[in-house]
Amino acid sequence: MRIVYTFVTASMLAAALPHIAHADAPEVYVPGLGEFMGAIQMRHAKLWFADRAKNWDLAAYELNELKEAFADAAKYQPNFKGKPTAELIGQATDEPLAFTCQSNCSQGCA
Repeated sequence: MRIVYTFVTASMLAAALPHIAHADAPEVYVPGLGEFMGAIQMRHAKLWFADRAKNWDLAAYELNELKEAFADAAKYQPNFKGKPTAELIGQATDEPLAFTCQSNCSQGCA
């Protein structure tokens, strides 16, 4: 009798396990646009300080990080109020980033 009970219990657990594992699976976290903007603001401040200190290596690094942050924002939040985020970001940042990179980065920016 004990063997039958063990077998039935094991069978029930095996049948329920995929459902239990799926129910406990965490949702994938996608950062909101505000979180990207907070990180971008910090990078922008570092870029300003790098410029004031004439630390062009740090400035080049921060410019690349800014570009990556904008690309990530467009990737993970493709639309903002029904408009394409990449287009909105590009309109606001392409020219200033290109100018800043050409003006100050001795090593160039990728």
